[in-house]
Amino acid sequence: MEGVSLLRPGEDARPPLVFIDRKTMITATKTKLSPGRLLIDGQWSAAAKNFDTTNPARRSSHQIAEASATDIDRAVDAARRAFEDRSGPWRKMSASERGRLIWRLADLLEKNIDEFAELETLDNGKPIFESRYVDMPMVIDVLRYYAGWATKIHGETVNTIETAFTYTLREPVGVVGLIVPWNFPLLLASWKLGPALACGNTIVWKPASLTSLTALRFGELAVEAGVPAGVLNIVTGRSEVGRTIVRHPGIDKIAFTGSTDVGKEIMRSAADSMKRLTLELGGKSPNIVFADSELTTPSKARSLESSTARGSLQCGLPLVRREQGTRRIPGKACCPSQENAACGPTRSEDPHGRDRQPGTNAYRSRLTSNPGKKKARNSSRAETGFPSTVARDSSSSPRSSAREKRNENRARRNLWSRTSNTNFR
Repeated sequence: MEGVSLLRPGEDARPPLVFIDRKTMITATKTKLSPGRLLIDGQWSAAAKNFDTTNPARRSSHQIAEASATDIDRAVDAARRAFEDRSGPWRKMSASERGRLIWRLADLLEKNIDEFAELETLDNGKPIFESRYVDMPMVIDVLRYYAGWATKIHGETVNTIETAFTYTLREPVGVVGLIVPWNFPLLLASWKLGPALACGNTIVWKPASLTSLTALRFGELAVEAGVPAGVLNIVTGRSEVGRTIVRHPGIDKIAFTGSTDVGKEIMRSAADSMKRLTLELGGKSPNIVFADSELTTPSKARSLESSTARGSLQCGLPLVRREQGTRRIPGKACCPSQENAACGPTRSEDPHGRDRQPGTNAYRSRLTSNPGKKKARNSSRAETGFPSTVARDSSSSPRSSAREKRNENRARRNLWSRTSNTNFR
């Protein structure tokens, strides 16, 4: 059977990590994009201002609504009404009905999976097979998982004294603000949407400014599935929208995925209103590559890891001896919508940059241009459309002496000792 692998032919004798039948592959070229709007209280509305979101492969732009402080007030008010109205459809809905509603959302997403995969690739730049065969199936599985949890959230009785009946009762928190980054736009959102809806909360969701398209399409599915008005509100925009959500007194909890610096800022802002927080922050697990290392196998693993999800999946930054110099690795950059694409373009104009504002991208891709001659860099971009990767080259380095090897082994042991004590305290 002819197929497509994450590893290019001839790179490794082992079986490919992912194998997909070409006959089932899709191409992200036919999705119709509607003007970006805000979903507030079950209704779509335009904003006073718009901003551009850019297709990283084609550099074509699309207009997305930028929510104002007034728009966010409306969204929070709608979520608060839907939550506090005990005679309303959301609070009267049983846990079993909530579970069936979430399952219905998953069914609708599965029915439109090709469209969602195309939107994710157009917006994020990841290869189409990642969107279609990795991200979207996982989103469906996550929603169905939490649909099952809706009927299994309960309290317990506590044995205290004979004359007392003591028990715990688990209730929804209230209005939850969700702030999601760009690397896995809908998948990371599903990790927050699923439990929030299963527990009976209402939501104000801010997707990343670079990747809002699947969130808006998901909002259309929510309306189609019968999610009551005010339960799911989607407000798009840049960093100030995230700040306003975090500071808003009508929001009871913030769930955020992004950088550690932004997480600290959210903690400071949320302290005034004593909001509950769930923060997924930062990265870890550095890789130490010494001068005498055989880079053939590690470089392949690092290349695969750094190209997956535009490099945002990698949580470790390789540390390499400086005397090893650099060399350009020729790579085939291609449009991510092509069926044989192994790596799409970087999503950010500034690959090294980190947004430090709530509600925007926490991580950027670590792929960089060669810091060598300007002419070489420009010719590479002209040929491929995307910057080349920089890798360390140890082939020209002299073999380390026995003393250097002993020092490096000692450094390894010391590093492991310090790392172990830090991670497991």
